[in-house]
Amino acid sequence: MNRRATDRTVERREMLTQVAEIDSPVDASQQVAVRNVIIEIERLENLALSAIQLTRHDGLILVLQYLNEPNHWDKKDLLTELTI
Repeated sequence: MNRRATDRTVERREMLTQVAEIDSPVDASQQVAVRNVIIEIERLENLALSAIQLTRHDGLILVLQYLNEPNHWDKKDLLTELTI
């Protein structure tokens, strides 16, 4: 094996520091929490739109409503509504 020094060197640019004035400091954990809330709201809106498109399937709409508000429904009430 040839273990001598190579004839070439690798050069790369160093990143330049960018100076910026910060109006108000940002807490990264708060930004993540806000983003998660927005994602949760979008998911619920998508479920609501799916329920509107499937109006002829009453049982499916009740299940979607139960998934959106699980504390509002009792499982026995949901099953009663589905069997009617």
